[in-house]
Formats: sequence, structure tokens, C-alpha cells
Amino acid sequence: MWYSTLDFTKSPLETDKTAMVKIELFNVDRGFCAAIEADNRHTILFDCGYSFRNGFRPARYLLSKPSLHLDYLIVPAYTTGHLVGFSDLIGHFLERRFSIDYLIANPSLDPDSLPELAVRNSGASEFLKSLNRVFEGCGDVEQKMHLGNVKVAFFWNNYPNFLDLRNLGLVMFLSYRDINIVFPSDLKIPGWRSLLKNPEFRDCLRQVNIFVASNHGQEDGYCPEVFNYCHPDLVIISNQVHQELPSVMLREYEGYAGGLRTNIGKQKVLTTRDAGTIAIHQSRDARLEVIAGQHESYRY
Repeated sequence: MWYSTLDFTKSPLETDKTAMVKIELFNVDRGFCAAIEADNRHTILFDCGYSFRNGFRPARYLLSKPSLHLDYLIVPAYTTGHLVGFSDLIGHFLERRFSIDYLIANPSLDPDSLPELAVRNSGASEFLKSLNRVFEGCGDVEQKMHLGNVKVAFFWNNYPNFLDLRNLGLVMFLSYRDINIVFPSDLKIPGWRSLLKNPEFRDCLRQVNIFVASNHGQEDGYCPEVFNYCHPDLVIISNQVHQELPSVMLREYEGYAGGLRTNIGKQKVLTTRDAGTIAIHQSRDARLEVIAGQHESYRY
């Protein structure tokens, strides 16, 4: 089989009245970063991007949490732009400023393959060396998650079928009640088309109502065949303050999104460049809510 999937089903915590999920897509200058809090007891960090403008760092985010504990660090993309915060984060972890239970990465990558990838992908050498050290020194490198009420699925292309780091990124689907969101990392068009051959991947796309655009909404991450299966209500694009979304791509994504109903009409696309950090949350007894950094609220 060319592709693998990992599904993590709900636990008995479903009866917990405190059950909730909060997802924050941070407004960063470099790369991408999102945090998921589940049931007030689990925290996941997805990617390690950071911001020069507002001082956001993944390590600072974790140090601001009372528990100083991270259940899962997901390393979905392996290019320098996305992993500039990785060394800082791991440095704080090694200094025991906070704890990380598990690291999740593309399982087809291993320390033996990383030197070749460093040669083939210029600029990524230092990060890959750091990742190599983490792989070698961490016994808890897993592709399993236990997140209470949350269901998660991962998909990836395998090395050496792909040698481009962007096409080796993890794609994560996360669902909880009315939230069905996909994080495709920086996947390029050939990577999308490869994964679309997998019927389980297509089935996950059919469930998505919040679509995070690949590669910050740029054209080389846009695969129109994806939307033969995926019909989201909202597209979210993480782009930098100096990285305006091309108008042609805005029109494309707006054409595929159904829209969120608001008191001023429908919102089809939100960008971190314009909206700031975007929060998505839903508790056990409440409606799904999307809140932009400017404190605008959009409800289903």
C-alpha cells in the first residue's frame, strides 16, 4: 500500500460535560503554527512557525500554559520556513522548561534518509540535522494519539517515492462534533494527486467543513481535483503580513466555499493576514464558533 492512515476514535470521556475543542491558527510571519486543546486536558502543537511582529513563539505559547505540558508535537512540514521555531522549542524542552510526551512525523522518514534529503533540499540541512538528533534521542516518536473526544487521521506520501520535502509533509484531519478540519501543511500539487488515489483520503475530504489552504494559499499548493470531494463552508489561509493572497487564488477558494452565515452575509475565506489569529471552538453543548483576532465572531 502506498499510503497509510491512522484513526483515533473517541474515548469514554464523551459524557464529560467539560468536553470541548479549541483550535487556534496563529498569525505568524514564518511558516505555520496551530494549537489544539481538547477536553481541557490535552494540548497538541501543529508546526513551529513564529512571528517577528507580535513576538509569538511556540515555546512562549507553551510556557504561558499552567500545565507546562504538551501531549503531542506534530512536525508536518520539513522546510526551513516552517521549522524556524523548532530548534528554539526543542531547546526549551531539553532544558526541561516544559514536557513533550510524543513527537509525530512522517514515519517513512528516518535518520538514514535525512542526509540525502538535506542534499536534495537546499536550506533545510540544519533543521534536518536537528530532527535527526531528536529522532535518535527520543524514544517516544509515535503515530498514535489519544485525545478524548477527538478523532484524528494522518496521511502522508512515502520516502523515497517523493524526494521533495513539501510533498513528504503530513496531512492531518481532525474532527469533533461540528468541526471537521484539514491541515495539509505545504503539500504541492503532485503530493495532493498522489494522496487522492487513496479512497480513505477522499472519504476524509468529503467530511471537511473547514479547509486550511496548503502553502499559505499560493498557487503551487492549489489542486482543483481536491474539490471534487471537498466542499467546505470556510477556507482559512495562513499568510504573512507582506504575503497578500493572489486575487486569482482568492476567487478560486471563494468559489468552492459555501460560506459562514453572519449578520452581514456569508464569510467564505479568512486569512491570518487580515483577520489575525483565528480561533475555532466548540463545547459539548454549544454551536461551533469561529473568532478572528479582531474579535469578530462567525457562528454556524
